[in-house]
Amino acid sequence: MASYSKSGKRWRVAVSVHGVRDTKTFSTKAEAVAWAAERESEIRSGVTQPLAARKTVDEAFERYLKEVSLHKRGHRMERHRLAAIAGHVVAGKRLGDMLLADITSDVIGQWRDLRLRGTAAARFEDKVKGASVIRELNLLSHVFTSARREWGWMVKSPTTDVRRPKGSEPRDRRISADEIERICVALGFDEAPVNSKSGAVAVAFLFARTRTEQLIPPRSGRAWWARCRR
Repeated sequence: MASYSKSGKRWRVAVSVHGVRDTKTFSTKAEAVAWAAERESEIRSGVTQPLAARKTVDEAFERYLKEVSLHKRGHRMERHRLAAIAGHVVAGKRLGDMLLADITSDVIGQWRDLRLRGTAAARFEDKVKGASVIRELNLLSHVFTSARREWGWMVKSPTTDVRRPKGSEPRDRRISADEIERICVALGFDEAPVNSKSGAVAVAFLFARTRTEQLIPPRSGRAWWARCRR
C-alpha cells in the first residue's frame, strides 16, 4: 500500500508490503506512483531485501549523528554514548555490527541487564545505575524512532516494549553549616564587600540556600545579611 505527501515541490512516497516499508522522494507525483508500483512488486517477489535487513546499528547511529544529533547542544555527549553502546557485546556479538532487523526487544533487554549488572571482564565495576540506563534507552529510542519514521529502515522500534529500570533514589540530605562555611572560605567570601566573581558566587549560593532551607551559617550569614542591608 502506497501513501503520498507533498513537501514544497517534492513528492514523498511510502510503500508498505508484508511489514516491509520503504520511502523515496521525487519531483513529480507521476514518478512517485511509478516507483511505488515497481517497489511493491519487488518486495512481493522477494527480489530485494527490506532496508532493515541490510542496515546495521552502526549505520543507524552514524546517520542519526549527522542528521539529528548534530543540531543538538549535547551532540558530543550523544556521540560518545552511541559509540559506547555500539561497542557493547550482547549474546556474543558487538551491538553496532548487528542488523537492525535483528534488534528485538529481547536484545535490548539483554543489553539493559548487562549495563545494570556489569561484565565479568571488568569485574562488574562497569555497571551503571538505573538512571544512566534510562538516559541511554531514551537515546536509543530516539535513534530507532528516526529510523522508523523518517528513513523507513524499521517497522517498529525495539525499545517500545522494553521495561525501564528503576531510577536512582532522590537525595534529601541537607548541606551542613560546616560545609557551607567551608564553601564560603574556598570562594574567598568574608566581611568585606564583594569585589570578585567568586565572592558573587558565594553570595548567590547563600541566597539560594536561604530561600530553600532558611539556613545561614553563623559568620558568613552575618556578612551576607549586612551586605543585603547596604
